[in-house]
Amino acid sequence: MQEGLFFLCPPEIHADTFILEVEPEGQFVTYGVGVPLLAMRDPRKAEGRVPV
Repeated sequence: MQEGLFFLCPPEIHADTFILEVEPEGQFVTYGVGVPLLAMRDPRKAEGRVPV
């Protein structure tokens, strides 16, 4: 685990913890960002794409 991220989890689980860093390319797909909870039932309303 990266040194700067140790504070994110308790010390007793450091040996069993993995943090995966994702670096999107092109378009990053979002779901439910800025969408009311009930509108998230419709994937067309809930899904968004953000250029990276």
